[in-house]
Amino acid sequence: LGEGAAARRFRIEAVAESDAGGRWLVCIAKEETGA
Repeated sequence: LGEGAAARRFRIEAVAESDAGGRWLVCIAKEETGA
């Protein structure tokens, strides 16, 4: 369960940083759905 929590935090951070671009958000959302 530790790995899952770490991955989720990384995804949230990436979205906040790429919020301006909006491209990371898609990549992260796709990874979450695929995983």
